[in-house]
Amino acid sequence: MEPAPHFDVVIFGDGSAAIDGESVPVMPGEPIDVAILDMLHGYARVRDASVTGAIQDPSSGYVAIVEVTPDGSSKLLEQRAQAEASEAGQSAGSKGSVVQGEPPVPQLVRARRT
Repeated sequence: MEPAPHFDVVIFGDGSAAIDGESVPVMPGEPIDVAILDMLHGYARVRDASVTGAIQDPSSGYVAIVEVTPDGSSKLLEQRAQAEASEAGQSAGSKGSVVQGEPPVPQLVRARRT
């Protein structure tokens, strides 16, 4: 079985976000997490396959790995300190800082209606 297509998501300090460098469109009054999941859902529908996204919010210091299916459902696969994610995906010379304590409760993944 092929691994699910993967996307890198960054939530910026101004509340905007990008997926693989492409700005995430947000409707007025729409939470950024909903807009991100909607865009990932669109990618899943086009591919007719589940996709994963590594959602980085530098202000929280954590990366959430989510899976979104073509029917719009989503689930949290993993959450880790950003330093761990950086070490896994980059060279040893560009490590992030380790965040101490408990990770924040993920608010990004929620039940979705199609």
